Amino acid sequence: MLFALLFGAILGFTPLPTPVAFGVLAAALVLKAFVDVRFEKLPFFDAPSPFLIYCHNLAERGEETGYAWITYALQLVVFGLIFGGGLLGFARYLRA
Repeated sequence: MLFALLFGAILGFTPLPTPVAFGVLAAALVLKAFVDVRFEKLPFFDAPSPFLIYCHNLAERGEETGYAWITYALQLVVFGLIFGGGLLGFARYLRA
């Protein structure tokens, strides 16, 4: 979520129209979900993927992890758009 918050704040201070900024934020979150699910370690960092940590937490509780990638991606995009979009709107308000 930190990625969504930072990216939303950066987009809020850019001169892009608001619908385009939300589209860019959505595309970035979908790309981040793809990278998190695809790679075991984050590119350029030596840290495990947040998706692997999510799957580990599900497995500890005895839940099925077969379709965990769908729930992870959906949660990342939906909540990322809510929080990142909120900060984008706040940054637009401060810029105006």
